[in-house]
Amino acid sequence: MKYFTIILLIFSNFTFAQNWSETPIPVNIAVSGFNVGGGDRIELHTNQFGNNVTVLLDGVLSYYRFDVRGVVEYSNPNWITNVEYANITGDENFIYVIYKKDNEIKVQYSANGGTAWQSIPNVPFSEQASFIDAAYDSDFGLFVVWASADYQIKYNRYFDNSWENTFTVSNNPPEFLPRILIEKSTSKAYIMFTKGGTYGKYRFCNLPNNQ
Repeated sequence: MKYFTIILLIFSNFTFAQNWSETPIPVNIAVSGFNVGGGDRIELHTNQFGNNVTVLLDGVLSYYRFDVRGVVEYSNPNWITNVEYANITGDENFIYVIYKKDNEIKVQYSANGGTAWQSIPNVPFSEQASFIDAAYDSDFGLFVVWASADYQIKYNRYFDNSWENTFTVSNNPPEFLPRILIEKSTSKAYIMFTKGGTYGKYRFCNLPNNQ
């Protein structure tokens, strides 16, 4: 077990992005100090509403929104129970929270800074998922990657109000820790993962057609 204190790092850019100052600001919320286990995570997405944080602690997912000074503007502690592998992503207008519950990957999104949430259908064929990651782009949709029960890397996208077919990114297990990045300038989705914990690999597809 490790002991963590949430610190928000605010970076200010001066002189044409060549000089940066770093100021740690403590965030005094209910989770300012706690024990974190292997499945517990703190995730951050910043947009026009502020800094949106999810905290997964002992299977309980909480949501907080605070400003650049570390002042909590909205909180929803103990939001969802029996959760694993929570993640947060979005853009300037939307926040997506992706998490595992009841042995499936579920998604909720907010369009008003986290004060109200709506669900979309569960990610298909996501039973026994682990190591979940996600990315969102307003033009290309919501992307979710995960490791399956036999440690193959899986991928799906929520686009035009429906999930596409789940795709096996790599079927040479064991593979872990997938991460996804949307490169908008080249219209590509990159998926990185580790092979047997010894070296990294990546694959990419062309958007918007997943080719």
